[in-house]
Amino acid sequence: MCFPANHILLPNTNTSSSKTGRRPYRTTTATRSSFVRDSYFRLSLLEIYGNTCAMSRMYVNPPGQILQVCHIAPFFETGNNGVKNGIVLCANLHAAFDHGFVGIGQDYEILVNDKLFEERPSIYSLDKLRGERIWLPKDDRLWPAQELLAKHREIYFGLKPD
Repeated sequence: MCFPANHILLPNTNTSSSKTGRRPYRTTTATRSSFVRDSYFRLSLLEIYGNTCAMSRMYVNPPGQILQVCHIAPFFETGNNGVKNGIVLCANLHAAFDHGFVGIGQDYEILVNDKLFEERPSIYSLDKLRGERIWLPKDDRLWPAQELLAKHREIYFGLKPD
């Protein structure tokens, strides 16, 4: 028996069914709040960055779940879905950015936060990205906002904005 996702089955403890010996069930509707993701934000940034991860420069078409659109300032805090609050990253670098393992400096260079994690040398080591300039759109009006990147640096790297 299928029920819509917003229905929860609760046992009715008052009586049992004479045919099956099981207790009949009643349904109730529950609501939940969640953020609605803006597909325009994702599609716009993927187009602006040409389906390319800004840090690794990996190109994937179609991007699927390999390339993700990352909010610089969390959407749940700011409600900001502007393109200057976003950057395209591959899935692992998106997670690294969200946890503060990597950041972006004032000259759009990649920062690696050695204080938060330890890694072994490998071909996928975050340390290999250290100091590399991220890939940026041709139109500098679409570049990630420095004031939002500065806040990220302050939170995770302890770097005060100038």
